[in-house]
Amino acid sequence: MIQAYNAPLVKYASKGWLVPLDGYIKKYASRYGLADLNSSAWDGFSYRGHVYGVPNQTNTQILMYRKDLFDKLGLDAPKTYADMMAAAKALRAADAVKYPMAMAWGADDALGDGFHSSLTANGGKWFDRHGAPAFDSAAGVKSLHQMRQMLRYAPPSTLTHANGDVMALMQQGLVGMTTIWASRAGPILDANQSRVADKVGFAPAPAAVPGGPPASGVSQDGFVIPRNSTVDPELLFRLMASTTTAPKVMQKAAPVAIPPRDSLVHDTKGRQPYWPAAEKTTKRGAQPLPKVPYMEPLTKSVVNPYLAKALTGRAESAAALASAARELDATLRSKGYLK
Repeated sequence: MIQAYNAPLVKYASKGWLVPLDGYIKKYASRYGLADLNSSAWDGFSYRGHVYGVPNQTNTQILMYRKDLFDKLGLDAPKTYADMMAAAKALRAADAVKYPMAMAWGADDALGDGFHSSLTANGGKWFDRHGAPAFDSAAGVKSLHQMRQMLRYAPPSTLTHANGDVMALMQQGLVGMTTIWASRAGPILDANQSRVADKVGFAPAPAAVPGGPPASGVSQDGFVIPRNSTVDPELLFRLMASTTTAPKVMQKAAPVAIPPRDSLVHDTKGRQPYWPAAEKTTKRGAQPLPKVPYMEPLTKSVVNPYLAKALTGRAESAAALASAARELDATLRSKGYLK
């Protein structure tokens, strides 16, 4: 068995590389309490009507902010991008922190996630119903404009930052706020690793526009069984279900992972301080990456360089997105994904 998350699972399943688990799930649902795993987690491991993996954690991007600084300046946790910009301006004016905000927008990978969050929050989409590129839209241009505004309050090296880099900046007390994967909250709250462990607050990811969905992504992690495995797939399934989804295992991992078990998420005794923000973010409409077999790494590898050009002013936003869409369309056709 191998570890996987949404995007690679879709790629592997589309190629017939994975064992469908529907029969095993039905057979062992009662024994391993699989009905307690929420539907969105199962959906993340589904492709074209079949389930191909067993989820063991859910993740989404939430707002983490310096509550001590916000309280001192009389600021509320931002609910929209406009609120974020206003808070960033106030933090800078008060010289309260080195960088008012930080984002994991490394151009090699994470930038695509950042664009995804803004694009979907602005009502845009990556692909049309035929699977062809559709991000070169008004929503795409608006998203890049918003992202460029945020860069004014972020470290100059933002387009090289992975999630771990942003987490480290938060731990060092150098950042006022960030929208980052919830799984990064644990180390930020750990007093042995973080200078601001008792100073951080959590809130749902802000909306790009008032009343809209949160600018965030959703991902599920878990385990799948490759078809070429020489081990009995039923035995492997039982191993996955009895260990990786076991309540005690998930509870132990709670500081750094959101369990997909509803009973654990709603257990007040073991509830982590960042879980409510994550739960609200997903319920308000945060979107996973599209379920197409060419999302990662193909789409990101083609599109990200154009996003970086637009964000650094080396290309106009609409032109950059149009060029990215043309190149991706040609690439998908050359590889047989589109006809």
